Amino acid sequence: MLSLASLAVLAAGCESLETAGEVAELVASGGMFELRDPLREIVGGPRVLILALDGVGYDALVRAFDEGRFSRLSSGMGRAAGSLPEVHPMVTVLPSITLAAWTSLFTGSPPGVTGIPGNEWFERDTRAFRAPAPVSVKGSSDALSVVTDGAIGEWSRTPTLFERADVRAHVSILPAHRGADVLTIPDAEDLADLLAGFVEGVARDEIIEREAFQEIDQASVEEAVNAIQEHGVPDLQIVYFPGIDLYTHAVSDPLEAQQRYIAEVLDPTVETLIEAYRAAAVWEGTWVVVVSDHGHTPVPGDEEHALSARSDIASLLDTLGWRPRPPELSTDVDDFQAVVAYQGAFAYVYLTDRSVCPEEGTACDWSRRAPSSEVERVTAELHSRLSGQNAGARRLEMAFIPRRDNAGQFEGIDVWTDAGPRSIEALSLPDEGMSFRLEERLRWLLDGPQGHRAGDIVLMARSGAWVPEDARYYFSHPYRSWHGSPDPSDSRIGLVVQRVGGSDGEVEIPSDLTQLDFTSLILGLLGRGDAARPPGR
Repeated sequence: MLSLASLAVLAAGCESLETAGEVAELVASGGMFELRDPLREIVGGPRVLILALDGVGYDALVRAFDEGRFSRLSSGMGRAAGSLPEVHPMVTVLPSITLAAWTSLFTGSPPGVTGIPGNEWFERDTRAFRAPAPVSVKGSSDALSVVTDGAIGEWSRTPTLFERADVRAHVSILPAHRGADVLTIPDAEDLADLLAGFVEGVARDEIIEREAFQEIDQASVEEAVNAIQEHGVPDLQIVYFPGIDLYTHAVSDPLEAQQRYIAEVLDPTVETLIEAYRAAAVWEGTWVVVVSDHGHTPVPGDEEHALSARSDIASLLDTLGWRPRPPELSTDVDDFQAVVAYQGAFAYVYLTDRSVCPEEGTACDWSRRAPSSEVERVTAELHSRLSGQNAGARRLEMAFIPRRDNAGQFEGIDVWTDAGPRSIEALSLPDEGMSFRLEERLRWLLDGPQGHRAGDIVLMARSGAWVPEDARYYFSHPYRSWHGSPDPSDSRIGLVVQRVGGSDGEVEIPSDLTQLDFTSLILGLLGRGDAARPPGR
């Protein structure tokens, strides 16, 4: 059941709801909401069922099928014992983090176009700090609005898969679902509390109970089945599982615990959904798609490696003479000169022209950017203090400055390394580890009408599986697993596309698939694309 505080947010995301009374009536009916009036007619085929697994990387998904942890799902798709579905590798956007990745997956557009550059960000034009999945700030209102989708659909106007497909679509929880017909939400307040509580981190010796996370994932399927029973099996169904990601962040031995979670929670839970399709006599011939948003990399769960705890960027900016925005979702403070947003392996720094507001109590004009000389000076200081040049462990790998003209148009990227600044084109690095498709994906983030939402300085922590575990750092409070980096451990996810009862190879999957190709792939499966075969880029 949704709280009264979320009613206005829900109304903003629902095309058919025109009055608060209508919203209240729907809220009173439970966790199922009709977003269109009338609902689209069910075409009846081809049908696509998407299982959206938050935080399951490519290697983890391959292992889950290979070791029989998804045995119910595998046999349900018509796979004989020992015959496994092919798991195709897919490259994520950058940062490889939840809100940016899911939005790009279900729009086919990069973060610089969608305007969703991460789990939190600052908007210069509105002076609003957005935290749909807060990492550095306290406050749950954005997390709740994402669950009910008054948020992502408003913050990003990029056309979604649901708008482009124009078929009956049911969605369970998924953040970016503007244009769907039916939304199911299992206890939105509980999920929002889990998301908002993420900013607190976990203590190393804390025992993490799995039940709170698995209840959300199990309820996601339960509500999806309820919607099927009331409205029929849709042409397009997305069931989102956020609990597995939140659990993996918090639990000891995260990658092993994630495998147990798949076998003991997700596999039997998905079987319930399969039975609902069978009961409706539509399972045979349904396209089953398994996809994720990012992978996971174990990290030391202590304050030494959690940069939000040990070396808060806002505190460093304060020592450099900048007034940082308080770490709250909403604040009455109006004279801040700098803003910081965290994305796990990345952090965004926003600077204004502080000559307009040099004294405390003077409001800053965020339409005016800091001079390039000041941006460079701050970048040099942050890089020196975090990269190990100024004593201590190497915590920062690189810093990036997006170059923009006077109108704010993207012109290129400068990179700050131990050798000083240079153009990213002059950076010669092997295409692996921290530099895995780095330039291409940074351009996805920074180049576009909304590329400015990723800040004036982009900091990249020393993180990813290519670094020894005791040398991995991340922008967050202490956790046991994180992601966001360019490293394949975070940035390669798996994709399964299988028609129930069909043969292998019915759809050709490009070998260089990225998240930007996913929407076109699904449109093709639905017969709504230019061709049944998903296009390359």
